[in-house]
Amino acid sequence: LKEMAVAEIARKLELVARQWQRYDLPERRYALELLPQILPFSEPVCRQAIDALMESITTQRLLGLLDELLGSHKALDEFVDRPSGLKRRAFGADLAFLVLAGNIVGVGIWDIVFCLLCKTPVLVKPSSNQPVFPTIFARTIEKFAPELSQAVAVVPFPSEREDLMSIALRECDAVIV
Repeated sequence: LKEMAVAEIARKLELVARQWQRYDLPERRYALELLPQILPFSEPVCRQAIDALMESITTQRLLGLLDELLGSHKALDEFVDRPSGLKRRAFGADLAFLVLAGNIVGVGIWDIVFCLLCKTPVLVKPSSNQPVFPTIFARTIEKFAPELSQAVAVVPFPSEREDLMSIALRECDAVIV
């Protein structure tokens, strides 16, 4: 992941998002079958939420966000000139720990995408109530962007498991809740 150009990562993430917009994608159909059973939303609402989420994941938008934050998305690949004449480079964390809530369709997907975009491998602890969508999304990354799949791990475990939470918090450089 660290060696990939950020523009290539963005293109791969857009490819995954475009797959989710296909109504015949088995993972999409499976998610739309399960989500209404575990969330207080109907299938049409879940479908609309997934469509809106995935529609917004485009290469142009992802790189534009980095350009706004860093001055240039290329700062994650190499040293770039600043207006002051100095050069700078940005680095993502070595490992991020993402703790998700489970009451909203697609919660955490943008966080996974942004971690990968910043070349940060991510350990995802989905909500005990709704581990479905992040897990299925990670599978589609593996299927359509295998180069990124080694940087995403979705590991459901109860929050009461203080031993596991302690290890994750100790080993990760960034925590996103």
